[in-house]
Amino acid sequence: MYGPKAFQGLGIMHPYLHQELMHLAACIHEGERETITGELIRASTEQIQLELGLPGHIFEKDYDALAHLVTDCWLKTVWQFTWKNEIQIKDTVIKPALYRDNDQYIMEEIFRHGYRGNELKKINECRMFLQVNNLSEITTVDGKKITEHAWNGLRDDNRVNEYQWPRAPKQLSKLHWRIWRKAIQASFVDPMKTTKHELLMRLHDWNLDITKKWTWFYASEDDMLYKREGLLWYSYTSTTDARRHDRIYDRDPNFLLEVPIEILKTATVIKKDGTAEFIALAFATGPIRSRLLLQSVLSLTQLRHQEPKSNKWAIADWDYSQTNLVEIAKDIQDRTATAISNGSFKNCNGTSAFMLCSNRIENRIIGVNAVPGAADEQSAYRSELAGVSGIIHILKLLCTKFKLKRGSVQIGLDGDQALKAAAGTWPLKPAQADYDLIKDIRAKIKALPISITWKWIEGHQDDNDDFQHLDPWAQRNSHCD
Repeated sequence: MYGPKAFQGLGIMHPYLHQELMHLAACIHEGERETITGELIRASTEQIQLELGLPGHIFEKDYDALAHLVTDCWLKTVWQFTWKNEIQIKDTVIKPALYRDNDQYIMEEIFRHGYRGNELKKINECRMFLQVNNLSEITTVDGKKITEHAWNGLRDDNRVNEYQWPRAPKQLSKLHWRIWRKAIQASFVDPMKTTKHELLMRLHDWNLDITKKWTWFYASEDDMLYKREGLLWYSYTSTTDARRHDRIYDRDPNFLLEVPIEILKTATVIKKDGTAEFIALAFATGPIRSRLLLQSVLSLTQLRHQEPKSNKWAIADWDYSQTNLVEIAKDIQDRTATAISNGSFKNCNGTSAFMLCSNRIENRIIGVNAVPGAADEQSAYRSELAGVSGIIHILKLLCTKFKLKRGSVQIGLDGDQALKAAAGTWPLKPAQADYDLIKDIRAKIKALPISITWKWIEGHQDDNDDFQHLDPWAQRNSHCD
């Protein structure tokens, strides 16, 4: 019945195949739209990502090895369908981040150490119970060892992530925690220091400011602990010699409305019957160094090399050796920067050239790229869009380097249809021409902290007029040609 007519079938698509193709089309068509369906798809995707505890795109994960970790839902059947049929699909939801230098995803490392099946499921249930995703979340603040809370299956007061975790049972079995400790020890603990649960590779600087969420702090001048409880603070006074390893602190019954947090150090502490035992101390005071602070000193090329491989095609080559980047950044903030894209299509190959200019036309970044896609997908229209992708990519790098939070750039195109497609907000259909480039451009524009405006330019004006007589837009367009 479901076979092709050439083999005596009726040529009817199997209901299961039709259902999964419709699910797949819904993910592609609705996944980024601000609709009820789009929100449900994104929420379900984020939930699966959280349940797996893994980085990257969920549809690229080994379904056969990991499906039992995920709650049954129709998005899970899409994952199964794409995995079985070797279909590549990438979601665009925000991925879980690592919080420290040398940090690792707990489940990724445990999976790499060979844990599978029911053992892997129990380990993941322990992780979900603790509401953690990374090694840094179960490690003392100095990055040296696993915390006692995490080792013994107790949730820590110090929360780094802000995820909305699914409901968990009130407690797990002793077998769960035996397997958990075994996996943590095998995956992260130095085999020569198992009694103290010290890490094989110590964690270093934090990549975010944890002081806004951290619970325990230490004041070295008066040897006191401070605990944050909502909007109030409570102090703990030492009852033992500061030189002792097991230092105990008693709680003061009076609360404080504020403490000098800028001079305190984050600490790892264990509460015991109204007292607190000091365990570990961060080495830096106040807000921990953020990796973002380094980006302003990185070159655009260095920032480009940090981009995912899938984005690098947009700038095949570029030149900013004589460019005043600070001036361009300032003009973006002042909304006087402009950009031009011009595409070329010949012999089934597409290329594009593009420029980003400051208010002074001679101060500019020039780039080129080869248009991705099969030969039968190429066109002058697609080439024009590829140039827009190059412009947006340069803007992303500049916004990162100079931490731009506001501003605008006007992009000029001589292709009217390409301009309308890139600037449009109407829903896209996967079957339409150049869906991949248009969708990518719109998503990247939406992610920019600055706004984009558009301008149509009449093409090839230099064919009928002297270059010096052309307006600045026409001159820039001629340069790109």
